[in-house]
Amino acid sequence: MEGGVATGADVGDRQTAAVFPPCHECQAASSSRHRRASRVPVILLHGAQPTYLESAMSEALWLNSNAPPVIYRFARDRASLRKLALLAAGIYRRWDWLPPQCREVVVVIEQCADEHVLAAAVIAATEEVNRTASPPLGLPALRALELLQNAAAGELFGLVTAACDVERRLNRERSQPVRGDDLPGLAEVADVMREVFGNPLRSINFAREWRTSTVVTLARTMYESREYSAMPILADAIQDAGCDNDDILNHCRDTTLSHVRGCWVVDLVLDRV
Repeated sequence: MEGGVATGADVGDRQTAAVFPPCHECQAASSSRHRRASRVPVILLHGAQPTYLESAMSEALWLNSNAPPVIYRFARDRASLRKLALLAAGIYRRWDWLPPQCREVVVVIEQCADEHVLAAAVIAATEEVNRTASPPLGLPALRALELLQNAAAGELFGLVTAACDVERRLNRERSQPVRGDDLPGLAEVADVMREVFGNPLRSINFAREWRTSTVVTLARTMYESREYSAMPILADAIQDAGCDNDDILNHCRDTTLSHVRGCWVVDLVLDRV
C-alpha cells in the first residue's frame, strides 16, 4: 500500500488512510474560524475552547446523545488522565482494521494507565514502533499514533473528532448509508464514553461493605484480562453484599453493552478513578 502502512487487509489500509490524514477540520477549529453547531443548542461540536453552558447538559441528553464531542466536552474536565487514556484505548479497540502498530500502543496505554509514567511510556512505545517498523510507517499510521500520544497526555479532542470522521466515512461506503448523524458507529463511540465515564450528573457512592473478597476478585479478574462475560455474576455478588443501586446492577446485567477497561462499575469496585 502507498505510504507503507501494513494492516494485513487492503480495506483496512484504505480506511486508515481515509480517517487519519492531517486533520484540516481540527486545524480550522483551533484557529476559531470553524464552528459547527450540534442539534442541541449552545453546545458546539467543533472549536477550541468553545463557549459551554453547564446548564445545557441534562441527564437525558447525557444518557441518549449520539454526539461524542458533546459528551467529551462535558466530561473531560471531570475525568482523570487515566480515564481519558482508557477512553482512547476503548475507542481504538473498536477498529480491528487499524495498523498493528497502533494496537501495540493501545496495549501500552492500558497497561500503564494506572501509573504516573503513562505519557512517557506511550512516547517510548511510539518511538520504538517508528524505529522498528518495516517498511516505514506512512502518514496515516503516524497520525493515528500522534492521536494516541495526545490522548496519553490528556488531550482527546483530535481523537474524538477522528472517531466521528471514521464513522461518517464508513457510513458513506455502505451499500445503504444512513442519512443524517444518527449513525450506529457514532452511537457506539458515545456508548464507550458512557461506559468509561458513567453518569457524571448522578453521584454514586460504593459502600465499603459491598467490596467483599468475591466482588473484588471478580472485578480484578475482568479488569486484568479485559474479558467481561462475568459482569452479570458481578451484579449478583454485589447485590448479595447489600447493594441495591439500580444503576450499578443494571449496568452489570445489560448484555447489550460492550465493556472496556475503565468500566465505571469495575473501577468503583476496585476504587480506581
